[in-house]
Amino acid sequence: MKIGILTITHQSDELRPNGFELVTKFVNSLSNIEYEYECVIIDNSSPNDIIIGNTKVIKIEDQTKYGYTGAMEIGSKYLIENGADLVILNNDDLFYNKTINNFIQNIINHPYKDISVFGPVSNGILGGVQHHNQPTNQIIELTGNINNMVNGFMFAFTKEFYAKFQKSNGDLFNKEEFPWGGSEEEFQKRIWDLGGRSFVIGHCWVDHTKIRGWHVFAKKI
Repeated sequence: MKIGILTITHQSDELRPNGFELVTKFVNSLSNIEYEYECVIIDNSSPNDIIIGNTKVIKIEDQTKYGYTGAMEIGSKYLIENGADLVILNNDDLFYNKTINNFIQNIINHPYKDISVFGPVSNGILGGVQHHNQPTNQIIELTGNINNMVNGFMFAFTKEFYAKFQKSNGDLFNKEEFPWGGSEEEFQKRIWDLGGRSFVIGHCWVDHTKIRGWHVFAKKI
């Protein structure tokens, strides 16, 4: 079982002066993972190159074309093509603890892992099922609840899920219509219509600081 870890970042003095600090903290937290993994960072148009040890970095020179969603697509495809069995997409303003292994193990053992998207619980959510200050030891399904979907700050899917729910153009996400916001919601509605499901894995708790630098950039383009 190979785990693909994806995070997307941007660092600039004007928009996200702490971007490098955030993504470095995230990468350092990967030491809590007890499985084989590969991490890729999508650098979404930072003025200077981001280098963190030997971590793979893919640089997007112009993020105004497809925004944050385009970066999600590029990173997911890279990881799947490089042998990831499970892909976990993450904002850069969070970090893992040992409960990340509960998240991975619960997905591996889940009866609907090939047709589902999964998220953890966290302090860094405004409300809903995922908002907790510690693990809950519950798995809750959200399928069909358009007012309470798996939050896009961190979610996961298997390679089988990826193959099943790709659109006709080969993409998993709708980067053309939802480059900056709403792509995770549109994505989940689309997979539900095709028989997919969404679950919250309460056995995993993630510290998420919820720094909204992407929204600042989106307003400028």
